[in-house]
Amino acid sequence: MLNEKLLSAIWQYKIFKRYPLSTINGKLVEIIHPGEKNNNAGPDFLNARIKIDTILWAGNIEIHQKTSDFLKHQHHLDKNYHSLILHLVYEHDSPISLPFPIEVIELKHFISESTIQQYQSLTQDKKAPTCINLWDSLENIYIQNWLNRLAIERLEKKYLQIKQFFDTTKDYQETFYRLFCRHLGFKVNNDTFEKLSEKIPLKILLKHSDRLNIVEALIYGTAGFLNKAFKDSYLLHLQNEFEFLKKKYSIHPIDVHLWKFATMRPQNFPSLRLHQLALFIHYFPQMFHDPANFFLNKEQLEKLHIEPEGYFKNHLTFDEDKFVNQTYHFGETSLQLLLINVIVPYLFFYGKSTADEKYQDLALHYLEHIPAENNHIIKKFYPPAKQFNTALHSQALLELYPQYCENKRCTECNIGIKIISKAYRDF
Repeated sequence: MLNEKLLSAIWQYKIFKRYPLSTINGKLVEIIHPGEKNNNAGPDFLNARIKIDTILWAGNIEIHQKTSDFLKHQHHLDKNYHSLILHLVYEHDSPISLPFPIEVIELKHFISESTIQQYQSLTQDKKAPTCINLWDSLENIYIQNWLNRLAIERLEKKYLQIKQFFDTTKDYQETFYRLFCRHLGFKVNNDTFEKLSEKIPLKILLKHSDRLNIVEALIYGTAGFLNKAFKDSYLLHLQNEFEFLKKKYSIHPIDVHLWKFATMRPQNFPSLRLHQLALFIHYFPQMFHDPANFFLNKEQLEKLHIEPEGYFKNHLTFDEDKFVNQTYHFGETSLQLLLINVIVPYLFFYGKSTADEKYQDLALHYLEHIPAENNHIIKKFYPPAKQFNTALHSQALLELYPQYCENKRCTECNIGIKIISKAYRDF
């Protein structure tokens, strides 16, 4: 169905089958600048510059499907529309009398039917992404540039999320720690891990980072897992340590029932991820002391491969009677996700907050050299997505799909616009 979204895109990107345009009175119209798209109340485009015959005009532009819509929407009563320099309509259905003169362009004479058909094909098909089979018809550099922009867009959103931590903590170390903890929740337990980071501050853990058993006692106890009778000697030891530490630091443990295990893979059980947190605090305290500079040396990443120790070498939970024969490693995939979801966003945030571009550049460098993620959303973009094989690309696709494809925002997507604009040329 033809709508004002398509008409706006056609104007903004000059997707016309013939040019220059002309008004219903036969005056030639040259677009110097289409204006800035206005997503708020008021005219559709602001600060446009056009030439009508020989006169240069600067002002705002309104778009409707029919000329009569101007009166129907009561724009003639709104002063915001009194400075219009042009009225774009698909169909000039009737002349309207206004106290201020506006030139009108009837766009149906300048828009190819194939352009409309291509737009309808993209937006009416329920599947997403609808356009994936058409990517091969586009220049690779065009897609590449759009994905790069989307990756930055996604980092900017993460910057705002991390800034909320910083606005609360006023501390870069604590901000990184809270981000790190939230990541360990794998969506299902994100909020509970974040609550844990609020209950047990980083400075307490770093104070005892040289002793793994104390760090484990603090983390497992605060998480609420040391509040039952145990037979295992190590768990009993941790329980006794926590009883003392709880009073010393006035710790109020989390309700253990907040942790969710159902539907999760064993390696993502919160109990195992709590152990992972303890190991990182113990073996890599410097990562939490100064996270930004820790990752300036890319060789540090090689050291982050850790394996479960002690009790968790053959357990997945705090149910001591349930042994497992397999040790679940924190391997390449875990490290990849840690880099993408914690380290890269934090470096970008830190660089932007301190106005030091080297950290932002490093964040992008990491994304460009980390392999692409492989999940159900990324697979929707196969086969062309296989040529976009870095985390920079996969992060862009994870931004593209929910923000544009699912919502059929094809006229706001550079790939969609390119496909629509090619339609009348290929017709």
